Amino acid sequence: MSSMDIASLDPDDARAPYAQVAAALRQEIELGVLGPGVKLPTHQRLADMFGVSVGTVKRALGELQGAGLIVSRQGQGAFVRTRKSVLESVPSTFSPAILDGLWVTAYRFHSDQGPKPHADITRITPQSGRRLTSTNYSPEPRTQDHFPPFRTEIEAQLANRHFIGFWKNMSDTRYFGSVHLAILPGENVMTGYYTSFTSDVRVDAMPWTWVRLDPASVGPSGYPHVSLKDPATVNDLLTQYTDRSPMTASAVLEKSESE
Repeated sequence: MSSMDIASLDPDDARAPYAQVAAALRQEIELGVLGPGVKLPTHQRLADMFGVSVGTVKRALGELQGAGLIVSRQGQGAFVRTRKSVLESVPSTFSPAILDGLWVTAYRFHSDQGPKPHADITRITPQSGRRLTSTNYSPEPRTQDHFPPFRTEIEAQLANRHFIGFWKNMSDTRYFGSVHLAILPGENVMTGYYTSFTSDVRVDAMPWTWVRLDPASVGPSGYPHVSLKDPATVNDLLTQYTDRSPMTASAVLEKSESE
């Protein structure tokens, strides 16, 4: 394990410590520093290396095991998998860095009154050679007739020209599901579907559209003092969007009263 060189956690990183530990170990695995079959250090050793508790390490390793990157053997410790996961065996055609930045997204969700629209702005952040995460950005998401609005975190990876992963509603953690988006040529529009937990015995699937926002139209801190347009308006705008270039932020934002 002498080749393993992991920096301490970044105090400015907004992610929870376990997520930072998992991301650091994931990067070492994907870069080949921790090769197939290599045994990971003990929980206590990893805790000392990162300056965290053993409980934090256990949670991080649980994330990696859930992602299919490591296996645990009773009484022996944790090992890097010797085989790639099914999805990782599908080649990716470009770097996730190409998707880095802000996207406006819109979908409809089922309610007791029928389908209703939701819209938000999301930041995609590359994590490694094929993995990405996304979290909501300002302004606040808009979910028709629902408060608080849905706030979503996503963990995904690239497979061919597809963005495939899992999402969780952070404002109502009962809800979760999967997401599968095709990345259209130009890498400024993604279209596809998400599945959603409805009950223990029901799964819904609905379209989800993403359009990249032009970085030049977005301020350094986003738009904390303005709002997204009505979610139905944003939903219609995105689903009818035929341009392959980024969208300007003004197309989906309401003007503030001071303007």
